[in-house]
Amino acid sequence: MRKDKIPMQINRRELIYEILRGA
Repeated sequence: MRKDKIPMQINRRELIYEILRGA
């Protein structure tokens, strides 16, 4: 899983998913 290859949009979705999971 390379973050460089992943677009910024997906990166932001992953961050949101992590925040929702952590909540």
